Amino acid sequence: MPRYNSYIELKQYIQLRNAAFQSKTISCPFDCHIIIHLERLGFTELQCAQVWRNIRQQIKRFHEKKGVTFACVWTFENVPSVGIHVHFLLYRGKLLNNQYRRNFLKAIGYPKTSAEFIKIKPYRGNKTWEQNTQYLTQYICKGIREEHRHILVGTDCRFQGEIIGRRVGWTRNLLGDEKYLKY
Repeated sequence: MPRYNSYIELKQYIQLRNAAFQSKTISCPFDCHIIIHLERLGFTELQCAQVWRNIRQQIKRFHEKKGVTFACVWTFENVPSVGIHVHFLLYRGKLLNNQYRRNFLKAIGYPKTSAEFIKIKPYRGNKTWEQNTQYLTQYICKGIREEHRHILVGTDCRFQGEIIGRRVGWTRNLLGDEKYLKY
């Protein structure tokens, strides 16, 4: 039977923030926020977790092929207006160029996908890494459990729907081996 998950717990939020800071420590500071609308791409609620695992592996291979460390954190949301989607912060490194979107979409198997289904938002050049990390980490954590919302001052926290499986995660190089995490 599938395991449903409704909120980001405080421990998960702390680990996501730690992973974001660790990305800078290992010289892989996040420089991009990507949203993939899995349900709009035609996947069912039961398929989304497996599809996301496959996409992560494809992104990892794409980055390794280009000699760039793969580092990211993510969270799932399921809201009626857009369905199940995943937000993730990603390190692109030397792949910061105009062709990144095309190469990224080709690497994950969606070369002609509309921008409304897969949104790639590079960090603004006029903001520091710390400002972007704080904003985006808080943004992707807006589904935190209600009693902990006070720590996300200025964030539009609200219920982000139920998902099947883990709601949040990160690559192994940021906080440890993900297969041992219990979320």
